[in-house]
Amino acid sequence: MPTAIPKKMKRYRTQAVVLGVLYLLGFIFFLNTNPAELPLLLLVIPFMYIFAVVYMTVLLVCGLLRVKSAVFVSLVMSIFGVLLFVLGSLHQLTLRDVMISLALTSLLTWYVIRITNSRST
Repeated sequence: MPTAIPKKMKRYRTQAVVLGVLYLLGFIFFLNTNPAELPLLLLVIPFMYIFAVVYMTVLLVCGLLRVKSAVFVSLVMSIFGVLLFVLGSLHQLTLRDVMISLALTSLLTWYVIRITNSRST
């Protein structure tokens, strides 16, 4: 007799399929566009795309790992990723900037998880 798939697993499967489609669309977009030829307004789209993909990926992984503050962790990690891309596109990305950003992101993530866990107990 077939067993029913739990509702959460269906949601994770749907999120994984959506992420796969987003990764494919992003690959096609980045492969076929030249940033030098894009209008200024459209230069923002890749950063929004990167934010959304990183957010959804981290949210899916945190959901599978059953992290209580998955939304906050996903948000912080997404902001970190976009920050690195913005600094890189401005030619201001150095190892020192990466280390400072990583330290701040780690500290903020740890703090958010600690606050979330202290509220739930």
